[in-house]
Amino acid sequence: ELAGEDRAALVAQVAAAQKALITERTADLKREAKGIDARTVLDHRNRRALAKAGKLVAFQRPRIEHTTPSILAAAEAAGMDRPVAPQQATKVSESLQAEVAAEMAGGWSPIGGTKVTRLRTTETPAQRFRRALGLEGLIAGGQQLATEDALWLGGYQASAEYRAQRTVFEDFGEAALR
Repeated sequence: ELAGEDRAALVAQVAAAQKALITERTADLKREAKGIDARTVLDHRNRRALAKAGKLVAFQRPRIEHTTPSILAAAEAAGMDRPVAPQQATKVSESLQAEVAAEMAGGWSPIGGTKVTRLRTTETPAQRFRRALGLEGLIAGGQQLATEDALWLGGYQASAEYRAQRTVFEDFGEAALR
């Protein structure tokens, strides 16, 4: 009262803050309490009675580690003896991060001396068309092509595949190259 505060307003504000705190902290309890009904209570009673009578035995859950050749290869590439569960994973070493960054930048460096085997040994029609577009871009930029590339481009431009890819590209643009 000496500070010029309204005592009734102060008491009301304190009560509102207390009520908000109680409401916030009991919301989870109320949600859980709604999950308890006559069926859950009866099930709990029956389980307890069966356990007392020795007719109910809880089985231990088996701990099965799931591994595949891919998981084992990834663990070996990371320099680990065995795979690590996600919850046990630790921070990736800086050297491994640097190797991954170098690989993504195009400067592939083999991990553990392994070599990469291409899954597809031939180009797809879309890859050939992208290659042709790149060579055409070089020509448009005034650059001279290597003889081998120029011969390939001339033969490819005369093909039905090139004409079909060109038509689709003109209709749909870059989306056709995906």
